[in-house]
Amino acid sequence: MRRILVSVIALVAILGASQFAFAPEVIEVRPSEPSAFDHPIETPEQRAWEAQQQAEALKAARARAEQEKEVQEAAEKAARTHFGPVLGDAPYSVLDAVSDPNERVVLKEQLEKDPNARKVDLLHWQLVALPTLDDIYSLLALVGTSLPGKVNLGVFLDDIVFGDAVAGIKSSWQGRQFTALPQSSLLLDGFLKSLAGQTLFAVGHVDGGDFLQQRSDGTSARLPLQELMEKSLEYGVFLVPIGCRTAASAMPVGFLKEIDTDAVARFLRDIPKEAPTYADVFSGMREIGDNRYNLRDILNQLEIEVVDPDTGDQITHVKIRYPTGAAPGPVLGASTPQQLQAAIAEAGDELRPWWDRKWLRDRPWIWLLAWAAFVAATYFASEHFKTGPANNGAGKVLVWALSAPLVLSIVGVAAGVCVAVLWIAVTAPIIPILGIVALVLGSLSKGGTK
Repeated sequence: MRRILVSVIALVAILGASQFAFAPEVIEVRPSEPSAFDHPIETPEQRAWEAQQQAEALKAARARAEQEKEVQEAAEKAARTHFGPVLGDAPYSVLDAVSDPNERVVLKEQLEKDPNARKVDLLHWQLVALPTLDDIYSLLALVGTSLPGKVNLGVFLDDIVFGDAVAGIKSSWQGRQFTALPQSSLLLDGFLKSLAGQTLFAVGHVDGGDFLQQRSDGTSARLPLQELMEKSLEYGVFLVPIGCRTAASAMPVGFLKEIDTDAVARFLRDIPKEAPTYADVFSGMREIGDNRYNLRDILNQLEIEVVDPDTGDQITHVKIRYPTGAAPGPVLGASTPQQLQAAIAEAGDELRPWWDRKWLRDRPWIWLLAWAAFVAATYFASEHFKTGPANNGAGKVLVWALSAPLVLSIVGVAAGVCVAVLWIAVTAPIIPILGIVALVLGSLSKGGTK
């Protein structure tokens, strides 16, 4: 028994020793130190290239942001501007119709005295194109003209939704001709045909280039402004579209300045009941915004744009055909544009010094006659003193001074003759040589083309 126990213990000891002897060795792996080969050293050229790439990426990102901003602004502008193309900058005034400073003074004085020019404040009009005196003549002839036909007021507002606003606008019209604008563009032809040769003030809310009417039953109607303007010109209707808003309206006016019904009422109330003129309309427009003018477009029309001074949005855009007949009366004292131009030129010439007057500029030979007379007078005077008793030093100086004009004249003539002779002497032999060279070149070019 004892032997068996000793044998078991020995066997266990042998097995334990063998397991320890053949156990795998545990090796501790430590992270190696970073090597210079793992991260190559960047050269200055590489760093400059990376900086350039970063700068270009930043520039491209900014360009994309600017482009997105421009696209957004263009979309907003397109949504606002529907009365017509924006006239843009207006750097000119009516005084730019003449370039001479003296003529500008004369034109300014005449416009300050003219009642029609004062009424429309013509001297402060901002023009988008350089004007001419013909344009100013036509404009002043138009300003004093009565509005064509009957003067009508059309409103594109629902009487129930905007009852108070419509009532206020009608009241400002003081019982004059009132009409409702058609509810569809399909009815425009018949409507405008019935107003041919008349005047129409159209008032309504504007949205997306249309007059928009919100009805009490939740529906709406639209009337395209561009089509309304084009057809008005076609049927000879003088149209003045005006956008407005009311306190009851929850929608923005769009591209129009938010003119409340009080402003519209004041504008309409200021239009005289008896024989209103274009001057009344123009002066009223200047009360509701900044005006820009194109005195004559390609269709011989006066183009007026009324702009909100704060936002630059259009308030209205009107085109007026100039009358084709003669002016109803003298314009700035002239019966024709040619007379006006001649009168301004003559009055401006009178403001010049005498030696710069037109009659003297047109006759330069007068200066030659005057110089010849002066030379003759000084010559005879010098001869008189030369033979006289004054032979002292002062007398000799006087004789010399009086002889100087003749001497200068002789020297000038001689110099001119010399220059002419030299010119002929130099150019005379050169001209035949140039002719021969031209003939030779011509013959060579013909030979080369064969």
